[in-house]
Amino acid sequence: MLKRIFYLYSIALPIAVQSLIVSSKSFVDTYLLTLSSFESVSAVGIASKIFLVAFIILSGISTGASYVMSHNSESVECISYSSKFTLRFGCGVALLIIILVYYIKDYIISFSSENKIILSLSSSYIDIVLFSLIFISVTLTLSSLIRIKGDYRTPSYISIFSVFINITISFVLVYNFKLGVIGAAYGTVISSLIECLIIVYISYRRFSVLLRIKCYKPGLMSRIFKQAFFSSSSGVIWAVGASAFYILVGSRGQEVLYIMSIISPIEAVVLSFTIGLSVSTGIEIGKNIPNRSNDYIFEDAKISIISSFLMSFVISMLLLISKDLIFKLFNFNKLIIDADMFFYIMIFSIFIKSLSIQLMNGVIRAGGDGLFCLRCDFIFQWLFTLPLVLYLNSISMSVIYIYSIVLIEEFLKLILSIFRFNSGKWLHNLAA
Repeated sequence: MLKRIFYLYSIALPIAVQSLIVSSKSFVDTYLLTLSSFESVSAVGIASKIFLVAFIILSGISTGASYVMSHNSESVECISYSSKFTLRFGCGVALLIIILVYYIKDYIISFSSENKIILSLSSSYIDIVLFSLIFISVTLTLSSLIRIKGDYRTPSYISIFSVFINITISFVLVYNFKLGVIGAAYGTVISSLIECLIIVYISYRRFSVLLRIKCYKPGLMSRIFKQAFFSSSSGVIWAVGASAFYILVGSRGQEVLYIMSIISPIEAVVLSFTIGLSVSTGIEIGKNIPNRSNDYIFEDAKISIISSFLMSFVISMLLLISKDLIFKLFNFNKLIIDADMFFYIMIFSIFIKSLSIQLMNGVIRAGGDGLFCLRCDFIFQWLFTLPLVLYLNSISMSVIYIYSIVLIEEFLKLILSIFRFNSGKWLHNLAA
């Protein structure tokens, strides 16, 4: 079992580092734009909310398709058809998003600010960066293909290289050429294009024969549509719900908003390791479902859950040990509000959330049961957490109690996921 755990860690590490660096890029972009103006930072902040939803939709398509592709990894024809169909499907959706956002962007961003300078800068940024969605869609699909064929490192290394290219170009355009928001936008588009071209080149060199195979698999088409819908919908529901939660809690005061603004990126950075593990184990489980017995798949899934538990425990302990350093770094000690309780709740929620992410994304969703995950995200977040937070906010309940609701939500999702896992109903063979 230890050998299998170390193997899962080894293939998860490149994806985790990729997620970590990509998450950190937003901090660097924000810092670079502070060299330009306050309006520039605010403008990109508004635009980034739109692109987060667009990215989640495109990522959901590639993720859902990757589950179907992993179940069909032994069939050259199925992999060929799935890859080509997902490329066309993803690019088609990206094009629709580009057209839709281009025409309604001014209406959307008008809700975020009344400052005409900020709105104008945000609109200009969106106009330029929109085109990167096509490149992102191609990159996501081909990266999934490369990972399914056993190479977990190359897509991560290329993505990391792309982030450094983005930071370098943005720095030169923003700092040296004083282009501000426009410079940051071109940095994003150029780096996305370079990443896409490198991925396409590597995929062509490795899979040119595979991608030339002509076949038609209508059964795979419907499976990809279904899994892509489940993954994209879950992602959008979660992202919008999480934003609403932080806005509601942050509305209780400037200090609360400050703490939430620090806690959110800390969670994103820490959970990148869990996401890396869930992606890699999801592909491994998907490959095994058509070819292995249910007993073997259950045992392998249990090992992945144990791996997640160990990783979550170590990360939580490291955060606890680093508490004084984090408080000093972000001046938490100067706050009147009880920052200690926020921090302890965050650590516990990260531990539980890591386990639920592994169970839902790394096991259940990989087994083809995306509908269960979609229902969980919607029911617990939109029918339980958000209405309860809204009500408790209206009666001025202590913000500590309100923030702790996230623990209840994640705990309930974890318990239900454990029951689902033990029932075996998550096992669906998506092979054609």
